[in-house]
Amino acid sequence: MGIFDYFKRKKEEKIEAKRQLKLQQEADFMLPQHIKHVSESLDLIGSTSNPQTFLERRSFLIKEGTEAVKWMKISNKIQDSDAEEVQEIVDEASNHGYENGFMLNVVKKLDKKVTRAKLPKTKLKYYEESLLLINQLKGGFKSENITWLNDRLAPQIENLESEISPKQHLTKNDCKQQNELLRSVGLDDIAKRNEKFQKEEELREKLTPIWLNGENISKKGNPKKSNEVLLPLLKTPFDDDEELYWRLAINYRKLKDYQSEINIIEKALNKEKMNWSFRSKQQFKNRLNKAKLLLEKK
Repeated sequence: MGIFDYFKRKKEEKIEAKRQLKLQQEADFMLPQHIKHVSESLDLIGSTSNPQTFLERRSFLIKEGTEAVKWMKISNKIQDSDAEEVQEIVDEASNHGYENGFMLNVVKKLDKKVTRAKLPKTKLKYYEESLLLINQLKGGFKSENITWLNDRLAPQIENLESEISPKQHLTKNDCKQQNELLRSVGLDDIAKRNEKFQKEEELREKLTPIWLNGENISKKGNPKKSNEVLLPLLKTPFDDDEELYWRLAINYRKLKDYQSEINIIEKALNKEKMNWSFRSKQQFKNRLNKAKLLLEKK
C-alpha cells in the first residue's frame, strides 16, 4: 500500500467516525421522542373507543415504532432485546393488533351510555351512534372483529328498539334510511322487525278513530254497541293496549255480563306483551276479584 492510499484510507476512516458520531448524537436526540410517541400511542389505543382515533394512532404507532427501531439499532446505549420488543409492538400493530381490546372498549362505553340514558330521544341518539360506529369500523378492521361487534351490539340495539317507537321520532323516510343502514351492517333481522313494527304503527294510526268512536259510544251509555265496535280491535295491533281491555271490561260490567268481564280481564293479564301505560296489573286484578264476587252473587 502506497503512502497516498494510506492517507486516503485514514481520511475515509476519520470521515466515517465523524458520521457515526453524528448518527449516535442524532440517535440520542431522536430516540427518546420516538419511544415516547410509541408509549403514548399504546396507552391511547388501549383506552379509546373512537374508531378514527384508534386507527390514526395505530398508524402513528407503526410509523414511530419503525423509526424507534431504526435509531435503536444505531444507538450504542440500547440493548438488542429492547429493539426486538419495540419491533414486536410494530409487528402486532401492523397485523390488525390491539383490535380486540378496542372492540371491548366500544361495547363498554355504549353499555354505560344506554344504562344512564333516561329519555327515549337520548336512547335513540345512542342507537344511531352505534350504527354509525359500525359503519366507521368497516374500513380498517378485520372482518371477523366487525362480525363480533355486530353480534355483541345486536342485543343492545334490540333493547333500544323495544323501548323506542321509530314512529315517535322519525319520519317514514328516516325509518327507511335507518333500516337500510341496519342491513348494510348485517342486522337484517332488526331491520325486518322495524318494518313490521312500522306497519303495525301505521295500521294503529288508521284504527285509532275506531277506538275513539267505540270509547265515546260507551261513555254515552251504549255498552253493547261499543263492544260491537271495539271487539274486532283485539285482532289488530291494538291488542296490546290495556285501555281497550279496560273499556271492554267496563262495558261487560254495565251489561252485567260478569263472566265475559272476567274472561277479558284474564286475557289481558295473561298476555306476554301488554302496553301497561295508564293502568297497572294490580288495577286489573282488583277489578277481576270484584267481577268474580259479582258473578257469585248473580
